[in-house]
This record gives sequence, structure tokens and C-alpha cells, in this order.
Amino acid sequence: MIPRPFENAPRLRGGRSNCPPRVVVLPRGRAYENLEEIVSFEGITGVFVGPSDLSASLGMYGKIESEEFIDTLADIARRAKTYRKLTGLMAHTLSIARKAVELGYNFISLAHDTKFLMEGAKMFLSEFKK
Repeated sequence: MIPRPFENAPRLRGGRSNCPPRVVVLPRGRAYENLEEIVSFEGITGVFVGPSDLSASLGMYGKIESEEFIDTLADIARRAKTYRKLTGLMAHTLSIARKAVELGYNFISLAHDTKFLMEGAKMFLSEFKK
């Protein structure tokens, strides 16, 4: 039996159940400039956005929740979908994770484990001090 999260994997990969996914990371503005060429490439399954690196290379560092950067994320999702490619995003905040899902992103990496550890420690200390 296939675990539930993976039951649609063959369909998402065009029926190629024995083919591992091939995802291209879009860390730089140059990759965004060449997005059409990347997502139209037959051999890839999808693209993954690292918002910190991409925003920095586009001159928007630290503004990953700005309207301009959200428009960039929407454009990536729209163009990838045109070529039936999956889209993923490293979400550093809950709001950007929700926005990515709203934009049609297929998979979300929820920040880094160290961030979760720090947030948990802050919450614990905050409650402890009460």
C-alpha cells in the first residue's frame, strides 16, 4: 500500500511511477529570467523556489512578503503550471506558506528545523516567565 501523501505521485509525474522526481532549484534571478526555458524542459518534474536567495538576486532581499515578490511567485507558479510542472517553495513564515498554497504551489518546505527549535524555545520561555 502506498502511503497517502504519495498516492498521487505517479499521476503528478505523468504516469512515470518508477522515475524519480527531478526538481530544479531557482535560487537566482538569472534562473527566473530563464524560467520559460527551464519549465519547458521535458526532463524535469518541477521547480523549487528559495525565496531568500531569489529575492536577493532580484534586488528585493528581505521583502519576500512584498506585493512585488508575491507577484514573482505567482508568475513562477503560473508558468510552471502551463508546462504541467510542479512548484515548491521554502516557506520561512506561516503567511508565506499560506500564500504559496493560495498561488497553487504543490509542495512547501516549512523553513528550517533550527527555526522551529528557536520558536519553540521562545514560546516555552514566554510561558515559563508568566
